[in-house]
Amino acid sequence: MSAVTSDAQSLMIDGRRVWLVMAQVQYTDIPRALWRARIRAARQAGFNCIGTTVPWHLHEPVRGHFQFKNELDLARFIQLISEEGLFCVLRAGPYAGVEFEGGGLPAWLNGLPGMKLREANRPFLDAVARWYGSFMDQIRPLQTATERETRGAGGPVVLVQVEHQWRCHHPAQAATYLGELIRFLREDGCLVPLIEANNCWQDVEGAFSTWQGGENLAANMRQFRTVQQMPPAQQFPLLISELTVPASATTGSAGRRNAGAMLEAVAQALAVGAQFCLVGHNAPATAWPARVKPLLMFASQFGQLLAHLHADHGHVALLPASGNGSDGADHPLSIVHQHGTQGDVVFLLRSERDKADHADVLMPDGQSLRVPLGEDRATWLAFNVNLAGVATLTYSNLRPLAFVDRRLLVLSGPAGAAGVVCIDDASIDVTVPTGNLPAVLKLDGLTLAVLNEAQAQATIATNGSVVIGVSAIDEQDQPVAASGFKFATLLAADGTTKKYATQGAAQGKRAGRGKAGQSKSSPRLAAWTTASAAALVDGSSTDYREVEPSTSLDALDPSAAAGWYRLSLKAKTTGKLLAPHWADRVSVFSRGKLLARLGEAGTLVREPFAMQAGGDVTLLATVADRIR
Repeated sequence: MSAVTSDAQSLMIDGRRVWLVMAQVQYTDIPRALWRARIRAARQAGFNCIGTTVPWHLHEPVRGHFQFKNELDLARFIQLISEEGLFCVLRAGPYAGVEFEGGGLPAWLNGLPGMKLREANRPFLDAVARWYGSFMDQIRPLQTATERETRGAGGPVVLVQVEHQWRCHHPAQAATYLGELIRFLREDGCLVPLIEANNCWQDVEGAFSTWQGGENLAANMRQFRTVQQMPPAQQFPLLISELTVPASATTGSAGRRNAGAMLEAVAQALAVGAQFCLVGHNAPATAWPARVKPLLMFASQFGQLLAHLHADHGHVALLPASGNGSDGADHPLSIVHQHGTQGDVVFLLRSERDKADHADVLMPDGQSLRVPLGEDRATWLAFNVNLAGVATLTYSNLRPLAFVDRRLLVLSGPAGAAGVVCIDDASIDVTVPTGNLPAVLKLDGLTLAVLNEAQAQATIATNGSVVIGVSAIDEQDQPVAASGFKFATLLAADGTTKKYATQGAAQGKRAGRGKAGQSKSSPRLAAWTTASAAALVDGSSTDYREVEPSTSLDALDPSAAAGWYRLSLKAKTTGKLLAPHWADRVSVFSRGKLLARLGEAGTLVREPFAMQAGGDVTLLATVADRIR
C-alpha cells in the first residue's frame, strides 16, 4: 500500500520527501463554478498544496441529513485539486473556527438532551461519530495513502486535522475527547497522518502538533521544535497550519505594507525549516501579493532542498527584526543559515530601517560574496545545490526561483545588479536585465535565465517552461498581462523564447491618467438602482417558477440561506396554515403586508396560524444554519 510517513524534516510519500507550500482555499465560500479557477490561481502563485476546512454545520444542517452535492460537493473539490497536480490538507472539525457560524457546530446540537459541546460527552461524541463517518465516506478513496487493493487510485489528501484550537490544558479531557476523535477517524478508514492545532496547550497521542500564528516565526518555530522533542517514530516536521498575516491586493501604502508583512512571515518560516498554510485569500491569482510569489515559487520548486535540511542543526543567528517592532529587535540585518544533504539555504532578513542596497557575505571558504538586496526585506540564497544530478549550483548572489525540466535554472535579482553564478565550481558573471526580457545563457547541459525583480513577480512556472510578464494563465491557457508588461515571454527549458500577446494588457505607468490619478481605461460606475423586494413580497415577480408540491428549499438549492415561495389561494379562503416541514423561520406575506413570522431558529415550524386571504400568499423561508 502507499504510505505517508514523516520525520522531523518532512513528510514522505512512499519514502520520497515532499515539502508543503499550502494556501487556504475555502470551497464553501466560493461558487462551485469558480473552484477550479481558485485552485489554479493558488498553483500559479507558487503553492503546491490546498488547505480547506470541512464545516459540519453546512454539511449536516438538519440532524441525520447530510449534504455533499452541488455547492457542497467536497469530493469534487478535492478531485479538482488532484487534477491541478496539488496536495490537499483537510480540517475535519468538529469545531471549525470563529469565522464559521457557531464555530461550524450545527445549531441542532443544542437541542439534544445532556449535550456538552467539545468534550467527552456521550451525546456529542455520538453526533461527531456520525459526522466523521459521513465525512470519511467522501474522502476515503481520495487519500494519498491507500489500501493495497486501491493502489494507484489514491488522491491528493496527505493530512487531516482533528478539532481546531482546542486550547484547554486538561489532560483527562484530551485523552478522552481528542483521543476518541482520533479513534473515530482511524476506524472510519483515515490512513494519512492526523494533526492538531492547539499551540502546545494540549498534546494528544495519535496526532502531530502544529503551530498557528504569523509573528516572530523564526523564534517561535525554533522554540516549538525544542519543546516538541519526540522519539524518532513520533517525529513530525515543523508545520504552521495557519500562517495569518495582513494581506491586500491594493497598490497603495497599506497594500505594500501588508505584502511586506506576508513576505517577512513566509521568509522567517522557511528560514528555520517550517512548512506553512497561508490563509486569508479566496481571490484570483492577481490578489496574491506579487512580492510574495517569487519566494513561494522557490519553496515549491526547490522543495527537495528544503525537505532535506537537517532539523537539529540550528545555527546561532541575530533575532530577525519584526515589522511591528516586537521583542525589541532593531538591528538592520539578520542572516539565518540551514544545512542539508541536498545543499544549504541562507536567508538575509532586513529591518524596515535598513536602506542598504547590498550585503557582503563571508562564505565557508573565506571568499566574500556581495549580495544585492533590492527593495524587499527578505533575500534568499542557495549553496551546493544538487540540480537533479545534472549539475551543482555551487553558489550565487542571486535568488533561486525555479529549476524546470531538469534543464532550466531561473534566478533573479534587482535590475542592473552585478550577479555571479557558480555552476560546478565554474563562475559566470551576469548582469540582471533592466527591461522586460530575461537574460538567457546556455551552458553545458543547462540553461540559465536571470530575471529582474519585476519579472520574477510576474512569472509562472509551468511544465517544461516559465512564462514571464503575466499575472495569471486563464482556464483557456491564455496569458493575462501583469502590470507594466505589454506582452508575455515564454521561456522554454532549452533556452528558446517566444513572445505572446496578453489579455487586458496592463497600462501601468504608461497609461494616461484622469482625475485623482485614475487610469483613463479604468471602468467607471454608470447610473444604477437598487433591487427592490416588493415584487417578491406581493408575488408579482417573474422570477417565481412552478415546483412540485412539498419541494424543500434544500432540494432547490442546498447552499441557499433563504428563498421565496408563492402560494395561490382561492378567493375568500379561511383556514389554518401548517408548515411541518420548514426548518427555522417562515415569514408570511399577503397582499404585500407581513402577517406573521412562524418558528424559531433551530426548531421546526409547527404552529397553526389562522388567516383569511385570497390570491397570492408569499413566504420567505430562512435557513439560519447556512448563514455565515
